[in-house]
Amino acid sequence: MIIAVTESNNVYALNATTGTVIWQRNLGPPVTSGLPCGNINPLGITGTPVVDLASRSLFLDAMVDGATKKHFIYSLNVDTGATNAGWPVDVNATATYNGISFTSLVQNERGALALVNGRVYVSYSGHAGDCGTYRGWVVGVDIANPSNVMAWATTAIGGGIWGHGGVASDGTNMFVITGNTFNTGGNWMGGEAIIRLQAGPTMDRSAHRLLGAYQLALAR
Repeated sequence: MIIAVTESNNVYALNATTGTVIWQRNLGPPVTSGLPCGNINPLGITGTPVVDLASRSLFLDAMVDGATKKHFIYSLNVDTGATNAGWPVDVNATATYNGISFTSLVQNERGALALVNGRVYVSYSGHAGDCGTYRGWVVGVDIANPSNVMAWATTAIGGGIWGHGGVASDGTNMFVITGNTFNTGGNWMGGEAIIRLQAGPTMDRSAHRLLGAYQLALAR
């Protein structure tokens, strides 16, 4: 079976030999207007999903239009396309870090999802370049208990996780690469770095490698 997803929030399960549609789902209207910026329209499912064969579950993030535009993390039965019990997770309602709340309006999800030791990890950036008050976010959801949601974010605005590879893992820790942060006052606040996150995700304060020359000079 091959899984294909689209910016119109369509999910297709295809026979890998013939291309025949086994099942298909639409997860709601994609966003077509009202964002502060962006270069994807319509905006629905952008990041690559991940499959957990043990539970026969497919995980993905979808941006859904409505009175409030929101990112939802879905778990679908990979054999039927039905939404698994307790899902989707409303990222606006559940993801916070150090008093900062996740705001879907300024965030986009471009990277591939990762599944590590029973948690699905989703990374976020902004809609375009230096636009809006987005942050780099990683949201972790316990796949057996989706009400258990943890998150990490860059301290400063910016620092999006832009790469399509999303979250990498060594089987225990997660690794992400952040972009530039804004208005840091000369301090490192999460930008231009490779960051190792422990399960949750939680930040190991010593586990980052700065990439920008400016941040390297500050580190010395």
